[in-house]
Amino acid sequence: MFRFGLENMRRLRHVPPIEIRPITLLVGKNSSGKSTFLRTFPLLRQSLMTRTSSPILWYGDLVDFGDFHSVISDGRAKTISLSFGVDGYISGRGFSPQERFQPRRRVRHPVDVKLTMAEEEGKVSLNHLSFTYDKGESRFDVHLDAEGDLTKLQFNETDVSSVLSEAVVNFKPGSFLPEMSIRLAGNDKDGYYFDETILFRTNFRNLVAPHVNKRMGEHQLEMFAYIFLELSDLSDASLQDLASKMNAKGLKRIIEDIRGKDTFRLRQRLFQLHHVYRFIRIVPAVFTELRAILSTTLYIGPMRARSERYYRYQDLAVSEIDPDGKNFPMFLNSLNDELREDFSTWVADRFGYGVEVEQRSGHISINLKVGNYTTNIVDNGYGISQILPVLGQIWWASTGVGGRTSQTRRGQGSILVIEQPELHLHPAHQALIADAIVAERGNKGGGAPSPVQFIIETHSEALVNRLGELVALGQIEPEDVQILIFEGEDDPTERLTNVRLAHFDDEGTLTNWPYGFFEPSV
Repeated sequence: MFRFGLENMRRLRHVPPIEIRPITLLVGKNSSGKSTFLRTFPLLRQSLMTRTSSPILWYGDLVDFGDFHSVISDGRAKTISLSFGVDGYISGRGFSPQERFQPRRRVRHPVDVKLTMAEEEGKVSLNHLSFTYDKGESRFDVHLDAEGDLTKLQFNETDVSSVLSEAVVNFKPGSFLPEMSIRLAGNDKDGYYFDETILFRTNFRNLVAPHVNKRMGEHQLEMFAYIFLELSDLSDASLQDLASKMNAKGLKRIIEDIRGKDTFRLRQRLFQLHHVYRFIRIVPAVFTELRAILSTTLYIGPMRARSERYYRYQDLAVSEIDPDGKNFPMFLNSLNDELREDFSTWVADRFGYGVEVEQRSGHISINLKVGNYTTNIVDNGYGISQILPVLGQIWWASTGVGGRTSQTRRGQGSILVIEQPELHLHPAHQALIADAIVAERGNKGGGAPSPVQFIIETHSEALVNRLGELVALGQIEPEDVQILIFEGEDDPTERLTNVRLAHFDDEGTLTNWPYGFFEPSV
């Protein structure tokens, strides 16, 4: 499960990390912060897509947030924070001291990350990162200067910077998920490669060597350091298990001393070394996981381009629909015949009309087909031209074909962000949007569940109610749907919003839902 939260962005002073369910609806009055929350996802994607000098690209091809000052909540706030959480990650490759290759593997290890940005002398940069794991028992706080260099490292509020005193640690500026590099202090060679794990193993051996027999081989100490540092935790059970596997009496004595009286005074230093070692292994893996998730974001805005009778033909391969749907005709035209027919059938099954593309005299047109009757899209209601790009994006994300990253093809899935899909639609057709989305989940209706996560801002009572009906009918599990309700504080001068969660029970009834939410207040 992926979690997301933010602080000090416009009206949203504090939104704690929220699990993003397969279907997440955002509801609330106008200017309550729904769009800020929702558009942060395409904002983060466009920031990952483009090299920048700032962590966030506030204005880009997907969304326009203005700048740091226009986004920050008010004059009292000095920083903006983004929070993320993942339930696991892919471990990094490496070699053991036996020169055996350690392949990547999936690690089930929940980690929560908080990234804080501030402006100093006209430049916005990350100045603080926090990582929390081990069910909240382990927390690292990373303090950075404007160049991304580590200035202080804390573990559970204890300064452990000395563990890295021989190295320079840098979080490369220009991304909210920066690349971390470690090099030996005093070595500034470009392209210099440094295996930071060797630094930890060397420090470990130097600490342990005075307390074991001098005849103990260097390789044996090296293996002990590697095995100790690679422990998943330092619980008493883990240390006891490690001791049982050690053949050398001197190494057994070290472990037993750490577990007991600590007469060698090694416990704190070895534990800190282990914690920092885990930390520098976890950070790049978690950032890679977050990049894989956020780079799959697809976005459709609230106002889609008006349909035209004819479009000038362009020989383009379009792999993604624009946020305003302007390139939707070219998107359809770039599909092969099989995919175009699949999309037409998909729309017809849900909305009752098929879609075809007609090309002639250097122009193309989009036609709707019901039985043997075909009409140009312009000769139909305006609402159809507004919903077709939305349906196209839902279908495209769910098929898992073009416009998707390698992570997606491995099953990562997409985050599909949609603003007000119901615009210009009759309530009955608004309800059909819920059917289209739930059909793509595929969990109770049969077939493999879709990897797509939907985040939808809506004002449609019909859409919300239809989701409840589909839960009651067993078409989707109630825990797969949540509704985020954005509510202004009682004091209107504060211009701040609180977010509460509502869910459906097994019978499709909303829980924690405000009374009279869709009714006018007098």
